[in-house]
Amino acid sequence: MAKLPELPKLRIAGPFWAAEAEVIRLADPATNFAFRTLYADTTPRRAVGEDGVLLPGSLLALVYVTSVTISPTNGGAPQYVWKRSGNKPDGKLPPQAIRAAINAGTASLLLLQAPADGWPENIAGKLPTFTCLGGEIVLDPMTAQSSATQKLYTALGIAPVAIGQRTGPARLLGALAVHAGGLSAFGQVRLLWDGAPVAAVFQLARTVPDPEPAAGTAVRGFRMTIEAERLTQAERAAIIASWRRLNRYLNPNNPLNGLVQPVPSPEWATLELADPLAVPRLFWEIAPWQEQPGTRPISFAGDDFSVLLSDRRPYDQNAQPDTLARITPAGARVAADGTRLRVELTAGGPPAGSTGTLSYQAGRDGAGWNERVTLAATTLAFDPNEAARRLRATLQVPEPSWTRPAPGDDAQHVSPAVLWGFTPLDDGWAQLPLPNLSEQVYLDAGVARAEPAPAPVNLLRGAVSYGNDDPAVFGEVPGEQPWSLTLAAAQRMTGTWVLGPTGGGTSSNRPNSRWTRPRWRSTACSG
Repeated sequence: MAKLPELPKLRIAGPFWAAEAEVIRLADPATNFAFRTLYADTTPRRAVGEDGVLLPGSLLALVYVTSVTISPTNGGAPQYVWKRSGNKPDGKLPPQAIRAAINAGTASLLLLQAPADGWPENIAGKLPTFTCLGGEIVLDPMTAQSSATQKLYTALGIAPVAIGQRTGPARLLGALAVHAGGLSAFGQVRLLWDGAPVAAVFQLARTVPDPEPAAGTAVRGFRMTIEAERLTQAERAAIIASWRRLNRYLNPNNPLNGLVQPVPSPEWATLELADPLAVPRLFWEIAPWQEQPGTRPISFAGDDFSVLLSDRRPYDQNAQPDTLARITPAGARVAADGTRLRVELTAGGPPAGSTGTLSYQAGRDGAGWNERVTLAATTLAFDPNEAARRLRATLQVPEPSWTRPAPGDDAQHVSPAVLWGFTPLDDGWAQLPLPNLSEQVYLDAGVARAEPAPAPVNLLRGAVSYGNDDPAVFGEVPGEQPWSLTLAAAQRMTGTWVLGPTGGGTSSNRPNSRWTRPRWRSTACSG
């Protein structure tokens, strides 16, 4: 049998890594390279030394990787390099030996994309660079150059940890691997609101397009996520337990927390975790790349949270809220701010035109929680129907009816036509005549006009009303003017919860915690 020509080394490109590999030679059923075409044209190429390869197309390749270089920046540094040589599994490999080599990380089974051009005309030529579409290259059996593994873990903000026994979907061939999605690393991280670290499989992927921290200056950006499907049951349970602790800090009276007695909390606004019993969809944004990153903020999918606006605490079974609205944020972020923790949420886009702003603030002091709503840049208008309705209720006058006048009749057709109202002044009272109007009068008189307006983007599901005009509430605040405010639409919301450190005292009603809520702030633009 003629000797099979040596196949040139393959150059393989990933999203931010490159590798060099040699194709493994098999001897069953005949001596050949483990280099198989999946989809191709009908023009065979003998240049690679294999009759059965049709190019261009997608190929399966069983390879022995000799080097991997991770390049997280657009420049030449930093780079993280792993190399190895020798011990190439080659020749007369039965299926069991192939499986063992893949499981040990010695061999890699990859799905590669072959380019349409750049192919050599003879076997001595250099092959073009292939793009990795599937499979992974395990870095653990290779030798890290210049402490590459330690530096990479530090740059990611995670710490290496032993893999241990893992089976099923959670099984790992190694702690570090590169693949078509980017990089996977097994390690542990301390979530900002917790003291003990949690272990997980983290995936690093590039963001597209590249972010621009400064205008006109693009850098490579990355997003690091948790691969939830590759967690063990113990790892999943630890992350969910930590997620539930954050829920207790932000929303202590949520029924899922199982508190015996409610704890003091704001009544008008509540930050609710959508599902505190599932692994959260959290991620870390990395741009630009830093080898000493410090403490990075943690971002979340916006619908992992909900902002509840209500006139009473939403979980009180004895005094349930009369009005309630919900806002689902577009994004959420938890960041360290000195000794405090900030939870920041956003929803919606810039408000269209000139709109008013509703600002809500809640702060805690020694006496409890103090909540305040402020309106700014708001255009107000006199409502003749509502003013007349309130006066009729006070004067116990029935709602008027409109009688269509006969031709030439100049008599009044609403009785009484005018209602007299009074308002206090600093030096007396002002008496004001108000037309005795109602919406039905406008309709019966034929002067109502339909003026359709485009509906604004409404972030609210439901509506919420605040105020003290309820007689039961008004009696508790003597000396205040009755007021009410209803929020029925919103174009944009920004909200911030600030958590401060507290003592770790425990009781049957309060979990041992590191954080408490000294204040909460939010602003929302009304529609």
